Amino acid sequence: MRELLVSIPDYWEHAKRARTVLPPQNFEDLVERCGPGGYWKIEQINKYTGAIEKEIWAKNAITDNGALSLFKNTMNFSAGGIAVANIIVANQGVGWTTLNGTISSGGSPTSITVNSLTGPTIPNGTTLIVGAGTANTYTCTVNQVGGITGAGSVTVTAVGTATGAIATGANIQVVVGTGDVSSLSAPVAYTAALPTGQFSISGSGVGNRQMSVNNSGNYLFSTTSNSNPSVSPTANFTDAWLVNTSPVAATTQTFVHISFPAFIAVNSSSNGQATIIEKL
Repeated sequence: MRELLVSIPDYWEHAKRARTVLPPQNFEDLVERCGPGGYWKIEQINKYTGAIEKEIWAKNAITDNGALSLFKNTMNFSAGGIAVANIIVANQGVGWTTLNGTISSGGSPTSITVNSLTGPTIPNGTTLIVGAGTANTYTCTVNQVGGITGAGSVTVTAVGTATGAIATGANIQVVVGTGDVSSLSAPVAYTAALPTGQFSISGSGVGNRQMSVNNSGNYLFSTTSNSNPSVSPTANFTDAWLVNTSPVAATTQTFVHISFPAFIAVNSSSNGQATIIEKL
């Protein structure tokens, strides 16, 4: 059974009006209705049946280097000489956890209890989306010295109120910023430099011009050998990037970053696939 998690507000706005307007029926429909932005579809695929076990629709952040590189390569006194970003990489660079308890509709708690942590410590000051991937969410920031290091009570600062009742076990997603990093946290899985067939550029008019790239076919994140330079480690990946070098060794090599509302598992029975659409 496919689990669909959507952390794009436009989707839930359409869903609220479902009696008069059908909500997006698939990822392509959702992207068509959205304006400028970066959108990802991340899939956990059963290696043996091809069935999608988990599907995530989410927005990315273009990093500072990514935005500045667009200017340097296209609007500048001379070509910027920046290598194209044609590699997708998944890693465990942000922490991910779930809610242990409930939040009432309209609530704005200053303390939440979380379960065990996947990935690194979630630093103090980090913005969290509790209930990520569902209609009912609560946004807050970590307000605790040392951040979130594991299961237990966490002091937070409210950013608005819960849009509806949030049940125990709800996903807690880290909101990533626009900063670039000089290395990626293990476990890490890189695709090969993706060839032309993995890209599609089309459209005209504001909000319709788009670039699409994916690692389908021979470039899936997989523990089985394929066209990637090495097999993926068995891991629960919490975030992904679009980069121009493998391995990443400088802040000038990362361009787009996204965190997942729930981790994607790559192991002996499941692969990982990402589709990225950037619209201008």
